[in-house]
Amino acid sequence: MLEKLFLFLKGYIILELCGESKERFINLCKNKEIEIIHIFSINNVWFCKLRSQDYKKVRSFLSKTGCRTKIRKKCGLPFLLRELGQRKGLVIGSIWFLLIVTQCAGRIWNIEVEGGFLHTREQLLQVLEEELQVYGGVPGDQVDCFEIEKRLRLDYSEIGWISVEKKGCRLFVMLNESVMPKQAEIPETPCHIVAAQDGIVKRLEVFSGVPVVKAGDEVKKGDILISGIVPIVGDYDAVLRNQPVAAVGSVWLESEFSYQAEYATVFQQKNFIKEKNGLEIFLFGRKLFSYIPRYSEGEYDIITTDIVPYAFEDYQAPVFFRKYRCMGYELEQKKMTEVEIEKKSEELWQSFLTDWEAQGVEIIHAQYTTELRRNKCRITGNVKACGNFISYQEILEEEWMLNNEYSGDNP
Repeated sequence: MLEKLFLFLKGYIILELCGESKERFINLCKNKEIEIIHIFSINNVWFCKLRSQDYKKVRSFLSKTGCRTKIRKKCGLPFLLRELGQRKGLVIGSIWFLLIVTQCAGRIWNIEVEGGFLHTREQLLQVLEEELQVYGGVPGDQVDCFEIEKRLRLDYSEIGWISVEKKGCRLFVMLNESVMPKQAEIPETPCHIVAAQDGIVKRLEVFSGVPVVKAGDEVKKGDILISGIVPIVGDYDAVLRNQPVAAVGSVWLESEFSYQAEYATVFQQKNFIKEKNGLEIFLFGRKLFSYIPRYSEGEYDIITTDIVPYAFEDYQAPVFFRKYRCMGYELEQKKMTEVEIEKKSEELWQSFLTDWEAQGVEIIHAQYTTELRRNKCRITGNVKACGNFISYQEILEEEWMLNNEYSGDNP
């Protein structure tokens, strides 16, 4: 490998040998210690490879041996530099190209956002640009992935997991949004935990406050489950005073709920009849060319597709194309079949149950029925579920004040 590298740096030529005494020519080169690197033949024509500086030495052997030589190829760095010296425009253009590639390779040209449903890609890109100064074309060394993860988690409580990774000239933002609803905020002032639904207490956990109910009790909506009034007891179990606190805990209630949903069984289907194509070209975020066709009559949809040329696997060029497809269509009214109605109703019902289960609610029993009314289908369901169905109720001052504190009879 090193020999090939040194040979390329010094340069070499490939000669074609002609004549009757080619063997004598080879022997003279050997006697004069002129190294012939390689000898080969193609269709009975001899070729040899030797260093460029030895070519002048072997020319004196041609008259002695009656051979003729013809230079078939010049290879190596000296000949390459000589050729480039005659093409100054190519050299200058290559240098500029390398400088541009070097500058572009160290920047972020594409930001990929995956997993966002509650927050669109455009919203997250706007936050990255306005608050964190992360945008297409920003130098890569100015992008702190850990800081981006931290800020997005603080700004969006719905994000349960987020990962920001810098790979080449692309920035990947992958996140999962929790479907759990926000828990009822614990007031800073003293409060009770009360039932948010009618039901039967299945189990409870108390971290602060006094439990008022136990497992198996039947409660109504608004009943106090965990009291925020804690009695301070002295000698002989005498209540000296009441201490109001913010009740903290969980109470699982078994409750029954009703579900209703309605959707249309008649819909309009698009039948596409025409198509026109358009194109936009962007360079460094600036629009260079734009042609977007329009329909003068009727309805149409526009579908855009971004086409980005990649120079390498993880390098994205700062130029991209946006293709437009304008498709005209006619609307046709159709009615769902019984099979389609049954399938859609089942999908809506299962989506409702899945959402509840994702919120930590245990489904004990669930059933639904469907009813067709004109061009609509109504779904009615009953669900028995067990969950932490609680809310908070502020404690009033008259609830915890003892009468003897007002009477002046306190010792």
